[in-house]
Amino acid sequence: MTKLFVISLLFCAFLASVSAVPVSEYDGKIAEEIHREIASDLQQSEHHRVRRFTCDVLSVEAKGVKLNDAACGVHCLFMGKTGGWCDSRRVCRCR
Repeated sequence: MTKLFVISLLFCAFLASVSAVPVSEYDGKIAEEIHREIASDLQQSEHHRVRRFTCDVLSVEAKGVKLNDAACGVHCLFMGKTGGWCDSRRVCRCR
């Protein structure tokens, strides 16, 4: 099991390094067009904040271990608070 984990980790690191290599075959005109398309896409997209992500997605149970509000507590600790909990609507509330 640990060998599979190490191999998977190395494979992910390899993919990250390969995807980070700069491509030199594009000329300046194509790069400028790509930058313009990306900029226009960013201007058109809206920011949508989902406040329930920490309590809904990160509150998982794996092999009998329940994390429940632990992800919310860690999230609040990173924000400088003393902890937190998930309320009845599954929204993270910090102390």
